[in-house]
Amino acid sequence: MARTILIVDDDPEFLSALSSLLAQTGYEIRTAMSGGEALAFLDSGVFIDGVIIDLVMPVLGGLSLIGRIAKIQKLPVPIIAVSGAYNVDTDLEVAEYLGAKVSLRKPQRGNPLTPILDALMTIVPPQSEERQAVIA
Repeated sequence: MARTILIVDDDPEFLSALSSLLAQTGYEIRTAMSGGEALAFLDSGVFIDGVIIDLVMPVLGGLSLIGRIAKIQKLPVPIIAVSGAYNVDTDLEVAEYLGAKVSLRKPQRGNPLTPILDALMTIVPPQSEERQAVIA
């Protein structure tokens, strides 16, 4: 069973490119172009195995979203925070404090996300299996 990754980014080009890249490596990809859209998706009851979040988005930014994901998903979800903002170092540090397992500057050369996701997925069991046990 493919692991489901939610990518949240307000840049449609980055979102499309990253989605295509990760889908080619075997992940099932879901996307959201805002924090609000991501929350609506998560509130629908769909379980995800990992999240890649842009920290700087209008209205509901990635930092706020990180804190809300664990509450909605009931179990820890690996989060990768990405940012290209001018104060990126501070934002990335805060993201890790809030629960992001990895933080990266964007844009990145090459493809650092796939090996990082693969490593996180070997550590964390599939959420769908664990969540079924928690719900039952």
